[in-house]
Amino acid sequence: MTAGCTHRWDHWPEDPRLRELGLGMAAQRYIYHGYAVLPLERGGKKPHRMLPLNPGGVHNASADPAQIVEWWRQDPAANVGVATGRMSALTVIDLDVKGAANGMAEFSAFLHRHGLAFPYTALAVTPSTGQHYWLRKAGPTAERPGVLPGVDVKGDGGYVVAPPSMRLLSPAGLDTERSEPVPVPYEWSSGCPCSLAGAPGWLDAWLASVPERPVASGLGDGEAPDERSALAQGIAVGHRNRELYRLACSLYRRFGTSPDGAAVVLRRIEAVWLAGSRTDMPRREVLTIVESARRFIEGQEQAERQMHAASADWRARHGT
Repeated sequence: MTAGCTHRWDHWPEDPRLRELGLGMAAQRYIYHGYAVLPLERGGKKPHRMLPLNPGGVHNASADPAQIVEWWRQDPAANVGVATGRMSALTVIDLDVKGAANGMAEFSAFLHRHGLAFPYTALAVTPSTGQHYWLRKAGPTAERPGVLPGVDVKGDGGYVVAPPSMRLLSPAGLDTERSEPVPVPYEWSSGCPCSLAGAPGWLDAWLASVPERPVASGLGDGEAPDERSALAQGIAVGHRNRELYRLACSLYRRFGTSPDGAAVVLRRIEAVWLAGSRTDMPRREVLTIVESARRFIEGQEQAERQMHAASADWRARHGT
């Protein structure tokens, strides 16, 4: 934490709400500082699967204190996810060791090669010794996995696991079939999420200059369901909101967000909805999901157009 920070991010043994809310106490600290949060699986990185805990994943992240209490009362041990991008005015540079790629070394070499400055800001260390640099950024930032080897940029539609969440990891050097996994925390190494540096001015142009990898943009915590299988088998109750949202995002990417494209997407999503159980899921809920997906993808496309427009300037100035 930075000097003078009055908000603790690790433990609150004197607070009587700790037994009731558990890690929800940390979630409340994050929303106090303007972040939208979501519950994650115990000891894991994926959005919580226990219904009715936030079935929409990152797309239903909230900054409402009452919602936080409702979620973490159901599971006080749920990890804390913080939405990135415009939902929290947050961009995260995620550095990790992936195979032979060392994200920390790659990012440092990139900065040195182009003579770029990177601000001092809050730094979280992950249980796998990765690093998350948190930056304030009010405008759009596209999700860019693999922007450099071992380097991901977390933006709109993404999230990060936030301290003091835990990962359950098998102890190194032991028989993993016999040994129990142990909880290892995410921790703040320096700085404080209550006071972040702004994203550097070169960030958007750099991201726009790098060829985009084929990912399911805007789908948050997984790939879109296979439309053909969904039509044949329907979508299981308990997964319908999330899977229909993912599929709608994927279809909007394919057919566009124009009125004609939106009509195609609605028709195909309704067909999937009709193929499965419609218990407790009226058509108006389907319309809400489809419209939410349209707005999200429309925002993503606008952000991408802005970044691609900036890429020419980057290439001209840096010769890439």
